[in-house]
Amino acid sequence: MKSDDTAASPDDGEFPPVRLKGFGVSPGVVMGPAFMLFPDQVAVVERHIGADAVESEVGRLEAALAETRRQIQAIQVDLESKTSLGEASILDAHLMVLDDPAFVEEMAGEIRRDRLNAEAVVRNATERYAAAVESVRDEYLRERAADIRDVARRIIRALVGGEDNATAGLDGRSILVAPDLPPSLTASLGPDRVLGLATDAGSMTSHTAVMARSMEIPAVVGLHDASTRISPGDFLVLDGDRGIVVVNPSPADLDEFGRMAEERRSIRAGPA
Repeated sequence: MKSDDTAASPDDGEFPPVRLKGFGVSPGVVMGPAFMLFPDQVAVVERHIGADAVESEVGRLEAALAETRRQIQAIQVDLESKTSLGEASILDAHLMVLDDPAFVEEMAGEIRRDRLNAEAVVRNATERYAAAVESVRDEYLRERAADIRDVARRIIRALVGGEDNATAGLDGRSILVAPDLPPSLTASLGPDRVLGLATDAGSMTSHTAVMARSMEIPAVVGLHDASTRISPGDFLVLDGDRGIVVVNPSPADLDEFGRMAEERRSIRAGPA
């Protein structure tokens, strides 16, 4: 467990400290440099295809769906080794989207009817689906739109090829800062890759929160604009209990949060 780990201290006095407040969703105090992550978004170019290319385009779609399913299942297996089966089942929603016959047929039908390329069809269909989910009143269900967009991102990446290198370079010494974290990307993390998580979006019921708690990664979500106020390499203190992120902390901040981290280490260690 790395919930009270620290990294090297910042240069004192270079920038004034800034405190950001969100929701503490996974406990622990960590200190380290910011690693900025903006989940890979592949630009989709809409193009029309000839009648003779329609079935091969449907074949491309089917192959991308199969590859995405393989990726999700592999992430589930890895997540099971790091958490419990319950947390791994979070990604069942992704598989339900991929295995929904009506949804898959809608995309194949759009290729045949409108003669559009598969990437554009996936983007269009998943955005309609996500928008419908976001329109419901239930907050938990609204957050499932993130699952749909996560699936779309992976299908499109499978269609265009190449690797998603957004998390390349994470080595367990940084605090990851992002506008939001797609569920399947969060599931690929762990305390060996990040000290803590800080996101603009999210709530107590978001997948980021659930998986951070299960993997014992301190996390603060719902920070609104952290990804625009924090720069790569900024030294951070993250308090996953109180939902606070301090950017470029002062010596007094470091003392305060350092004492808190030490107290928690003592509590976990128990009586001598």
